Amino acid sequence: MDKEKVAIRDGKAFKTTEVNVKQDYIDAGYELFRYPKNEITPTGLLTVGELKPKDKTLPGFLFRWDEKAERLDVDIKNVSEDIKKDFKRGIRGYDGHHTKRVPDEKNRIFEVGIKIPKITVFEGKISFGLHRELEATVPLKSSVSGSVEKIAGD
Repeated sequence: MDKEKVAIRDGKAFKTTEVNVKQDYIDAGYELFRYPKNEITPTGLLTVGELKPKDKTLPGFLFRWDEKAERLDVDIKNVSEDIKKDFKRGIRGYDGHHTKRVPDEKNRIFEVGIKIPKITVFEGKISFGLHRELEATVPLKSSVSGSVEKIAGD
């Protein structure tokens, strides 16, 4: 993403707030990290959390806000481009790129289910707030008026 477009305060999300996780299942080979108060990067990445593998041969997963689609997406890390494509498409035993929004009037909640071949990595719900910023330009008009008074004797 264009760094200049990212910097424009046009109502987009710039920071995460309170990240809550209701964890139904997490594989023993992973640790979950939440990123409340995380700020958008110059390239437009706004990370909500991450699943880090304890064993470096396993893939990692990044939870990120997709502003355009207005949803939480999951990206797989430390794998080949072919595996990234399989994960995005949800094929060959990989699943979990797209999350499902839970209808809720007050909170932004997403159901997350991540699978790789032969392993269910994570199942649960993630909720978080977003801090949005908007720049406004307000034209101001000003005028100055005055009066001159002649005082007798001057």
